[in-house]
Amino acid sequence: MNRDGRSSPRRWPALLLVAGLALTGAIGYRIALAQNAREQPRPLGRRGTMTTEQERAMDNIDFRALPLKKAQEIIGKNNLEAYAFYTAGKGLGTATAHCPSPVIAGSHVDEAVIKYEAPEGGIAPGGKVTVWFPNGSTPPQYTAPGKASYVAIECDRPTSATVNMVNLFHKGPNRYFGNENKRMVSAHLPEGLAKGQTLTFRWTDVKVDQHARRWEGDRWLFRTYADADADGWEEEIAKSPWVPKVADAANRIVMRGNSIAVVGEPVRLTITALDPLDNPAISYRGTVRFTSSADGAKLPDPYTFREQDIGCHTLSLTFTKPGFYWITAKDEATGFESTSNPIEICAEEPPFRLYWGDLHVHTEMSADARSAAHCVSSYDGSYKTGRYRYGMDFMANTDHHGSNMMSYDMADWKEMIATTNRNNAPGAFVTLVATECSHGKGDQNVYFLGDTAPFIHYGGPKHPWDLWEFLKNYECFPVPHHFAQSMRPWDWDNYDPNVMKLAEIYSNHGRAEFFQNEPHYSGHPIPTIKGKTWVDQLNKGRFL
Repeated sequence: MNRDGRSSPRRWPALLLVAGLALTGAIGYRIALAQNAREQPRPLGRRGTMTTEQERAMDNIDFRALPLKKAQEIIGKNNLEAYAFYTAGKGLGTATAHCPSPVIAGSHVDEAVIKYEAPEGGIAPGGKVTVWFPNGSTPPQYTAPGKASYVAIECDRPTSATVNMVNLFHKGPNRYFGNENKRMVSAHLPEGLAKGQTLTFRWTDVKVDQHARRWEGDRWLFRTYADADADGWEEEIAKSPWVPKVADAANRIVMRGNSIAVVGEPVRLTITALDPLDNPAISYRGTVRFTSSADGAKLPDPYTFREQDIGCHTLSLTFTKPGFYWITAKDEATGFESTSNPIEICAEEPPFRLYWGDLHVHTEMSADARSAAHCVSSYDGSYKTGRYRYGMDFMANTDHHGSNMMSYDMADWKEMIATTNRNNAPGAFVTLVATECSHGKGDQNVYFLGDTAPFIHYGGPKHPWDLWEFLKNYECFPVPHHFAQSMRPWDWDNYDPNVMKLAEIYSNHGRAEFFQNEPHYSGHPIPTIKGKTWVDQLNKGRFL
């Protein structure tokens, strides 16, 4: 990103993408991408709060290798999610889950039992054991026996344990989903537990959450934490119990294809089987046959889904004549049928091509997604899902930078970059190294055009201009996010036409095209703020 608007020299040719977004109208924008080497990641510190030496020391810490007391000192009580993330596996004791296996997303479970067994040294008096009940399932409650989602705690020996519920690592009751986010049930143990003593959490009359979408397979997971030494800090045990969570049977198929191609060029078709809750139906084994809306298509042979397809399959076809085509896939046995998007076949290379992708995805490397999402993808699985399940052409995982609730450290960031580069397939599926930077003036995603990017230090930028100044030597572009919603709306006094070329006007935080843009589905107190919307900026001559 060069402040004067000039582009940097590139060692490899750029790939031009034109992404079409259907919002209130069609908005076309070009993204220039290059996969070329850059300098190694370097940290950004918070000005005025840390010396350069302190920043570098923080960047080089291997948080997972720290002794617990040192981790507590460095991370602190304000970052409990980070503490849980970096100390996972260091909790003492074991636990098992007893319930139907697998569970089906959206189904009802009569009872799920989590049994915790105290470790060799037991649980010290004043310690506690906590179970994080799965996000999206019926919120647990412990005050109304006989009613749905009641959690009873039993001990195999007399104890005076007390029970309470807490929000997922956050102090405020309305963070993300309010009471929906109270998923942790804790048993406080004034007398502790002896070695081998068991504590049972019995959860009854439960509805399983509706999502089963991870590429690697989903788990109905009961993260279990123990404060064995009664120091007020809990760590997740080595193996939290879980059972597989799967989609229901398929009730339809969906097919997507490339939008524009040239005669004789392979055109990708992606077929996905879905269940009634839009989960990939991995058990689907149907056979689909193909037809075309016009002559000129060399159709693929019928295809029968296999176990290794996990509910989706990619194949290709070619065309012998220019024109517009619609390809239909049909499963005669079930009646499932899907017609592709229109595919334009050109006689010669067109001036532009239309590509589709997702430039704002959060994975399990974002602290908020780990703690609040009903289903969160792995970093690698996110790319696999976009390419092979949904037929995207380009994609970026934009997890919150390391400063946001301490989402990840430098070692994680290097692996995230490596994963992005491994999934990049020029000409077929383009991945961008990216991150979301949050500060008091608003949030912005930053997309890097090379195959590496700097690690943004835990302290983080506190002002957009600080970030832009830091990034001026990198080939990248920032894009403001949820800029018209009440959660950290963008301060449009911070506008630089040489830096800000695009704006994200649609996300799960809401729609920001114009004031009172409906439907209002984001849950924010003020869905759109007058004067902050995209149309407001266009009217002020800010062409985004």
